[in-house]
Amino acid sequence: RYAGYLGLMVLAGALAAEAFVWRRPMPAGAHALLTPALGVVALTALAQLAVLAGDLTGRPAWSSLGSLGEAPEHPVGMALVIRIVLAFVAWLVVVRERPTAPDLASAVVLLLSIGMLGTWAFTGHARSLRWPWVGVPIDVAHHGAAAAWVGGLAVLGAIALPGRHVDDAVPLARRFSRLAPWCVGIIVVTGVLQTLRIDGGPLGLATTPHGRLVVVKLALLGVMLWMADRNRRLVLGRFQPDVLGAGDVLVLRRMMLRELAVGVVVVGVTASLVATDPG
Repeated sequence: RYAGYLGLMVLAGALAAEAFVWRRPMPAGAHALLTPALGVVALTALAQLAVLAGDLTGRPAWSSLGSLGEAPEHPVGMALVIRIVLAFVAWLVVVRERPTAPDLASAVVLLLSIGMLGTWAFTGHARSLRWPWVGVPIDVAHHGAAAAWVGGLAVLGAIALPGRHVDDAVPLARRFSRLAPWCVGIIVVTGVLQTLRIDGGPLGLATTPHGRLVVVKLALLGVMLWMADRNRRLVLGRFQPDVLGAGDVLVLRRMMLRELAVGVVVVGVTASLVATDPG
């Protein structure tokens, strides 16, 4: 589940960076990430399908591959199969065929990514607890915004900045710093609504394993927000394109990667939350 989340983060991060940061067709370095990201999404879904088949048959997951055909009969299994199909279609349409119209390629991947996010919502607490008609779209928005923020940091920090001219680094970081607050706002609002729906209030946060993990996630998110605000102030204040040196670009990249490191831990806690029963 954790690896699947990370694959989706890279996929959505490349899309967000293309639309709001580069504002032009996806660079070759970012496009090259699509195949491994889609592969991780598909393979982790297949592994989860094997685990589900093991649960249904009472055998270990590694000995249940012959029973994979039974898993799609369960709603969760069907969602996992749909995720695998969507990942394959995304690879076939966008990576293998490489449409000549970049806008069309981005639109296709965006729609398929939303569909994949829907399968995550359908296999977790968003669907299995009360008010699923509210929980599923909230979950899609929550994880989509998180993927744009964390995945955007990964793609921009690891690929865009090192290969960019010094004069391009600050505009890229500034455009990303305008995207991130919108992502944060969506994350906070949807996270509060989802917590109220699942845990019911402060008492649930203090008395259940799920609630305590939410508290850990909130604490880590607070650290990440502090780092993001500090980075944003530095980008808007200290770094100016006309006086920026190569060393400043390295500092800028290091700042983004530190923020990303905390985000990766938050994603790990989120993966644990999905596997923890609320009260």
